[in-house]
Amino acid sequence: MRTSALVYLTLISLFGIAAQADFDFNGSIVNGVTVTQPSGSGSPNTIIKFQVKINNTGSSNFSGVLRLKPFLVATDSQTNSQTVQAGAVLDSMVTTQINIPSMGSVTVNYSSPLPILRSAPYAVSVFINNDMAVAETKTLDNVTDLVDIPNLSVNRAPENPGTFNLTSRFDGDTYLHLGGVGDTLRTILHGDSSQFPGVGGAETDLYARFLLVDLRTKKVHTAPYINYGDRPHSTCLNQPDIDKQWFAISYSDEKDENGDPIHVDYYNQAPCFEDTAPGDYLFVELLNSRDLIKESDIHDSINILPITITPVTTENHLSDIWMVTTENRPVTQTFSFHTNYMKRTDWILTFDSSLSYLTSNLRTGAVGAVD
Repeated sequence: MRTSALVYLTLISLFGIAAQADFDFNGSIVNGVTVTQPSGSGSPNTIIKFQVKINNTGSSNFSGVLRLKPFLVATDSQTNSQTVQAGAVLDSMVTTQINIPSMGSVTVNYSSPLPILRSAPYAVSVFINNDMAVAETKTLDNVTDLVDIPNLSVNRAPENPGTFNLTSRFDGDTYLHLGGVGDTLRTILHGDSSQFPGVGGAETDLYARFLLVDLRTKKVHTAPYINYGDRPHSTCLNQPDIDKQWFAISYSDEKDENGDPIHVDYYNQAPCFEDTAPGDYLFVELLNSRDLIKESDIHDSINILPITITPVTTENHLSDIWMVTTENRPVTQTFSFHTNYMKRTDWILTFDSSLSYLTSNLRTGAVGAVD
């Protein structure tokens, strides 16, 4: 019994070490991007090629495979999925067996046909470990910076067999709300809704990653999805699950711009931008981000809308505030209000006790964000 117990405890210890592996993947596109246009009787497809340097900044050595999901965003002034093709998802890739030591890196090659694209300048980024098959300590830094492609126009592309497809659009304008990008998301099913979400799947297999893309700095920020309703969350950083996961989908039957039947699920949400500086961004949704749903065309599973994050704009009016006091008796009152950018903010108002209360002026004290 003593020997068996010792072996059992040793196995627990070994498995415990494996379960607590510390991986953190991030990376970059290196050595530029090559686009090969079809010519003559050669391949009818336009091919994109580049290299992805994958870093492991965790404390554990990694050995295995990783899934990569590249995508394009148009960088011209027309970029808005409500009106034009604003981007495209490229074919995902699973690496061969790779070994990345702690604080080390490895470079892998990517090559794939491009889908049909309107003529425009584009930029490409890669979502590393997009299916989250490998547990990571951090999940906010998995998306690479953008690399520009001056101009692309693709008129021929491989056909996509099948009739089941998912797209999405934002319904109306977005707005900034309690540190999040408030929006109404339309998840659109093209095909037989009774087959959702495809062969061998379930609605909880559908995920999305939300991003804020800065075309000026080329940075791509993850916007964690936290369904906190109408209350600000204490923090939206380093949450264990930062992707949106669908459940209890309910469809309304509608028609698209061509008069074809579609099935639409509506949901109000506000993906968080807590660690993102004010500025102009593209608000991007990568639909079916984990590639768990079998679609006939994954290339249109991207939704883009330009937004501006402003420093502070109050959401609650502070006009017509009344405070009652007696003469020569100072009063300090704290009023809390929410802003579009910060958490709850306190505004401390104080009566000037040196003056008559009938003629006293208000003056501000400390103004600051609190949890």
